Amino acid sequence: MKKLQRPELSNFLDHYQAGVDKWTIQSPNSRERAMIWQHLGTMQQGYCAYCESSITQKTRHIEHFFHKGMKADGTKPYEHLTFAWDNLFGCCESKQHCGHYKDKQGKDGPGPYDADNLIKPDTDNPASYLDFVKSGNIRPKSDLTQPMRLSADETIRVLHLKEPGLIDDRKKLILKYQSRMQLLEQNIEFLTVEQYEQILNQIELDINNEPYQTAIRQVVLP
Repeated sequence: MKKLQRPELSNFLDHYQAGVDKWTIQSPNSRERAMIWQHLGTMQQGYCAYCESSITQKTRHIEHFFHKGMKADGTKPYEHLTFAWDNLFGCCESKQHCGHYKDKQGKDGPGPYDADNLIKPDTDNPASYLDFVKSGNIRPKSDLTQPMRLSADETIRVLHLKEPGLIDDRKKLILKYQSRMQLLEQNIEFLTVEQYEQILNQIELDINNEPYQTAIRQVVLP
């Protein structure tokens, strides 16, 4: 998860009335969904807002950060945000982590949580809360205040960012770039300063085009 800069838009979904209009395949309509994805693409560059896996037209959904549906107690506290642009993210389709997992009811989901305790990546800076390690795992930073520690813990738990498959995927890419950095350091005596910087810059550029880039960058380029 990384800090995202949300484009400022006039709300083109204002004509929908939360509580009256329902979020369906017709609302927002295809033109409006295309606009949503265009702006989410600008903000997220083709990666899930939570886990940073690559998302495509076939492997993504529009995610409501504050869940639009009914809670286990029968209330809908965030129904008023159903069509709010600031509440929408692009998310992967995994049922084991991220948005779909967050919204599961019962034993297969995260259980009760307060969405206000979660890190919202367009308003909070996840790098101030979360650390990645070379195993691909994720953990709260060690020097957090109690409220920040709660947000870090709950974000990891509710989005299931320690899901084993996700950890393995991050680990593979971390190891790939660790190997490239080790090779660069092993050959440093044979390179000019300019050559070293050129190779390092290329590694950094390549990381910027990878999924899980925050995890890679934190471990490989601390």
